[in-house]
Amino acid sequence: MPRKMQVNRLEKEELTYELTVRGIATGNVEEMRRRLSQAIQLEKDGDSLKYPAYPYTFDQDYEEIKKKLDNLTDLVELFDNAKGSNEALKLETKFSHTLGRLENMMCDDDGNKQIRKSELWALLLSLMDTFNQKIEIYEKRKVHVAVPSALSFVEGQVGASTFQRGLVQASRSSSVGDVNSPHASGNIPGHDGGSSKTIPPHKWNIQRLWGQESRDVNKCFPRASRGT
Repeated sequence: MPRKMQVNRLEKEELTYELTVRGIATGNVEEMRRRLSQAIQLEKDGDSLKYPAYPYTFDQDYEEIKKKLDNLTDLVELFDNAKGSNEALKLETKFSHTLGRLENMMCDDDGNKQIRKSELWALLLSLMDTFNQKIEIYEKRKVHVAVPSALSFVEGQVGASTFQRGLVQASRSSSVGDVNSPHASGNIPGHDGGSSKTIPPHKWNIQRLWGQESRDVNKCFPRASRGT
């Protein structure tokens, strides 16, 4: 019965269910969270716990699970965040709780009940799949800035992620313009663009200055290479 749940993210009626099926007395929210945390820890430790007969009817489970799935549908539709975010952890806990209740649902040999339960299963699994897809899309949705070949040395020194962030910031600067554009004259050191603002070297369009074949970054810093 132990599941990947964060007890502090369960609502009162969810806590009540989780304790009731374990044969543990309920109480206020804080008491129930403490008791459920202890019970889950015992289950993880492999301690033998004797559970009572399942106390809920098929109709009770069906109505509650249907409500949960309706709520999850809305939450998943609005979800746009990374794995490990508060929103993701909340959804994972709700998925885990709903999954557990659906597994416990008693159908006996009633064909109609089995069909209704299978429909709930299909919806839950579909929502979980959509949730996972949204996480993948979110984490892949990053700005990729093409790096001029002459800057590859600089990228290697500071690290790819730091270098990319610097280029993104440069590309968003109105005084610098697009660092990858061959027409971005504001990127050339010494260019008279009507502004006295100092432009850092990492924002220079080195590729335009030295051409495709030049990869010697020291050519861009002659004074530094002479030790002056």
